[in-house]
Amino acid sequence: MEGPIIQKCDFIWILIMNFKLNSRILPILVFLIFSVSSFSDSSVARKLEKKPNFGNYLSGMLAEKEGKINEAIEYYQSVVETDRENVELLRKLHLLSLKDGQFKNAVRYATKIKEHTHDPLSQTTLLVNALSENQFVDAILILESIPDSALSEDIKKIILAWCFAGQKNFNLAMNALEDIEDSEKNLLIKNLNIALLLDAFGKKDLAKIKFDMILSNSFFSAERALPLRIYEVLLDYYSRSNNDQMLQGIFRKMAENNDHLILNSEFDPILFGNSRYENVNAKNAISEIFFDISMVYRRSNEIDMFQLFSTYTLQLNDRIPLLFIIMAEFFETNGQYGKAVTLYSKLRHDKIYHSYAELRAAICLYNLKRIAESINKLYTLTSIKSISPQVFTNLGNIFRLEKKYEESIEAYSQALERISTLEKKHWSLFYNRGISYERNKQWEKAEDDFIRSLNLDPNQPEVINYVAYSWIEMGVNLEKALEMLKT
Repeated sequence: MEGPIIQKCDFIWILIMNFKLNSRILPILVFLIFSVSSFSDSSVARKLEKKPNFGNYLSGMLAEKEGKINEAIEYYQSVVETDRENVELLRKLHLLSLKDGQFKNAVRYATKIKEHTHDPLSQTTLLVNALSENQFVDAILILESIPDSALSEDIKKIILAWCFAGQKNFNLAMNALEDIEDSEKNLLIKNLNIALLLDAFGKKDLAKIKFDMILSNSFFSAERALPLRIYEVLLDYYSRSNNDQMLQGIFRKMAENNDHLILNSEFDPILFGNSRYENVNAKNAISEIFFDISMVYRRSNEIDMFQLFSTYTLQLNDRIPLLFIIMAEFFETNGQYGKAVTLYSKLRHDKIYHSYAELRAAICLYNLKRIAESINKLYTLTSIKSISPQVFTNLGNIFRLEKKYEESIEAYSQALERISTLEKKHWSLFYNRGISYERNKQWEKAEDDFIRSLNLDPNQPEVINYVAYSWIEMGVNLEKALEMLKT
């Protein structure tokens, strides 16, 4: 049995660990999930089964089950056109539109739902719509109608603050933020928003004090790294300082704690020097709240709600690279490689995640049988001086799968050369290179790699079996082989 084929897309869980499930966000999980799941297909079906459009409803259910969301929406919409009072079906259409990123359609359904009932999820959609159009007075009114059990009090205070900021009222905005409780779970998010607000209103000296405190981790547990998204905000803020040493320090901290995503650890001051820092606006600031919520839902594996809040985030700010990564990884995990490639491609020129996005895109292209494109992308990445061994590892995997064993051996060897300290997790590199050596009729080198793999992790059954059965077939080391198979 061969080792890992292509590196799995499992880095998302490390990333999401930055977003802790706490009492600030927990109420949303309880209330809004209930709001989404409280309607049932069976109850809708019973109401429709004797109506002439029941067939379209069943076709919609089938399309939805098969993941053909747009097709399902069309079928359900044809049913609603003849059954305009069917609130449960309107809610289903609202939910599916959000899941599919069709925000304008979602607003249309949310407006119709509002005519019949008070629904927190549809109200949230109308809130995001008002915010996206800078209609802050309307947004405040909608916000007040959403119960604290749906959006927690602290989240509502942050949104309210930025609505006031959107109306150019600094004092009311600051009062709303300062009204947030100074508990440990709130300190970082509260002070980050205060820093952004001060900066947005041109209070540069006060803003810098706050940003410096955030950078020094004054509002976060000393043993924990800052969340990755906070590092991004800090890099954007300090990029206008023309202080390459400071930027390099921030980037180094960021890369050290997130080497699964930052594959090129070499800081390029030119990239950051050329970036144009823009003061945060109300929409962008509020988008960070919805982004945070979407991460919590992703970590709790509430996929529907993750997709909903991703749509909300993108409606307010379509320039959060981490969101593209996590959405792309979601599609990749679910075998929707084309959609994943499209999202990864949006980061082709990103100054932080370019290499990671190109690596994942290459893997998706391979899974789409676009092998030459996949290899070309990986070869382009290998030209980067400080590129991660991950790139060479995946290149080796692809060559091995394509039975190009000499090229595979070379790629794995390049990966190993870039690893300063071998760890237990590197067992698979030696194992896979050993397979390539064995298939290339170089048994002595293969055997040596298998042994080195077992030295790193003696409890890998696939390596044990490969070595033991190979020895038995060759009639060598029989006693040792049998002993290995017993363990």
